[in-house]
Formats: sequence, C-alpha cells, structure tokens
Amino acid sequence: MQKLRIGLIGTGSIAQTAHLPLLSSMQEFELIGVCEKEKGTLRSVAQKFDLEIMSTDYIDFLKRDDLEAVIVATPTDTHFAIAKEAMRRGIHVLVEKPLALNHKETAELTRLSKKCEVVCMVGMNHRFRQDITVLKTMIQHGELGKIFIVESGWMNYQSSTKNWIRKKDRAGGGVFLDLGIVMIDLILWLLDFPEVRTLSANMYHNTTKNVEDSASCFFRTTENTSVQLNVSWSAAIEKQLYHINLYGTEGSASINPLVIQKYIAGSPVNVTPVLPEPTSSIFKRSYEHELRHFLGTIRGIHAAISTAAEASHRMSLVDAAYKSSLKNREIVLVS
Repeated sequence: MQKLRIGLIGTGSIAQTAHLPLLSSMQEFELIGVCEKEKGTLRSVAQKFDLEIMSTDYIDFLKRDDLEAVIVATPTDTHFAIAKEAMRRGIHVLVEKPLALNHKETAELTRLSKKCEVVCMVGMNHRFRQDITVLKTMIQHGELGKIFIVESGWMNYQSSTKNWIRKKDRAGGGVFLDLGIVMIDLILWLLDFPEVRTLSANMYHNTTKNVEDSASCFFRTTENTSVQLNVSWSAAIEKQLYHINLYGTEGSASINPLVIQKYIAGSPVNVTPVLPEPTSSIFKRSYEHELRHFLGTIRGIHAAISTAAEASHRMSLVDAAYKSSLKNREIVLVS
C-alpha cells in the first residue's frame, strides 16, 4: 500500500507523546511536516523529530500539493476553521476530540465532509483500546444479554496544561468536554448507539470559575437502559480512576481491567479472554490502531469509525447536559 502523505497541525502534549512518535516510525505514513503557531515550540519539535518542513500558518501549510491528510491537534476553538479549510482543499482530516465547540459547528463539518467527499474522523482513541474492542465484540454477540445499567467514571488531570483549556470561549466547556465526551462516546458505541430519551446533569466549579472541573450526568435510553457517568479534574486521587461497568441480563463486564462474568448453569463464571497486548501498552497502542484505521478509511478498505456525524450527535447530548445543569432540570430529548 502506498504511504499516506500526512501532516500534523498542533504540537501539544498528545502530538508529542503519541502522534509524532508513531508517524515517524510507522511504515504506512510519510510525515510531510508540522504546523505550530508558537515558533519556539515548532523549532524544538522539528529538531526532536528531525523534521524539515515547518510552518506557523495553517493556511499556508494546507496549500501544499503533497498533503493527502492532516491531524488537527490544536486548541478546540481552532478545530472548526482548520478542518473546514482542509476539507475544502480535498484533504482528509483526523481531528482530536472534541470535533468543534458546539453542535452547530460539528453539524456543518459533517455536511462539508459529505460535500467534499473526504474523510472527517474524530480522535476517539479509546474505541481502539484492545480491551474495549473485545468487550464490544462480546456485547454484539449477545454474551451479556440486554444491558440495563451502565456505570462509568473518569477522574484525571486535565488533558492540557495550557491556559486555553480553562476558558469556555476557547475550550467550549471544561471537564465534561475533556473527559465526559469520551465516556459518552464509548458507552453509546458499546450499546450500538441507542436513542437517548432523557438526560440530567450537574456541573461543579470547585477549583474553577469559567468552566466546570467536575460533572455528573445521568441519562436513559429509549431501550430503558440507565447510564450514569462522573468525571472530574479536581478529585483528590493518587492516580487516575477510569472505569466502565455494564450489567446485563446474561452477565456483566467492567473495563480497566477487563473482567467479564457470565451466567453459566445459573452461576456467574469469569469468562474474561486473555488479551494479546499487555495491559501496560493498551492505551499507547490505541493511537496506533486509530491511525491505521484512518488510513484504511481513506484508502476505501473499510468504513470510518468515529465519524463527524457521530461527533455531531454526541455534541447534541453535551449541549443538553450543559442546558440541564443551567436550568436545573431534566431534559427530554425523545418524547
């Protein structure tokens, strides 16, 4: 397969710890160059990864004739403009989550992706964790029966140390957009995208003013599944807490670590499969699997996972959660 000629826009922590090391080492990609508006950071990154092509202006960078695709790993408020410019030029995009600031912007990018006939994929790397893909397969095969309760949570430090992540006009929101949207995405994907009937949420500002640093959300699907999720940047924890627990009529499962219990002859039995990948590498390898999927989608090998259309739907739920917290009431989405 011909190498995908790809560029990177934005050189923050995830770019330097995941995207750049992988793009520099994976044989399927030809890293054309990087774009970063901060000149000092750009020079440092280019030197570290031995890159010759550098730019501080994404418009100029996207004018290159040799670019087939770009990864957008910039602050959230820039995602819409960069992705829009790239797609108009026929360039495929992989945008780090969230796709844009709000539902309106995500909906426009969805329409533009179809119009320009280019891939617009959203960086939801947790879908590509091997433990989660194994769980997804077991759910699809009905191993847990009908799932009726889901509990989830992610308590961690904020994804970026930069000031923009705590400014609503730049980040779109706080921890709910940073961590909560990942949990919503995973749960809906694992359950095969059921409709959400009602949703209620609380946002907390324990250590922040402009955006929430903690959030709790509860929603019910039209299939009568109850989902609870809690996220926080400010919880007093020694290390991150990340979990998803699913309870079904035929069994139960949890993530981190993966444990699957199934009723056999009336008693719960541990049927957890052995994963080929060691637990310590699951998160890092998820980015590698995600990049290979992005390539396969562009080459027409398979349909995209984590599309702009799915991101637009997720953002409508995020908007409803913020509305619920502001109005202090439950939001009815499907009557």
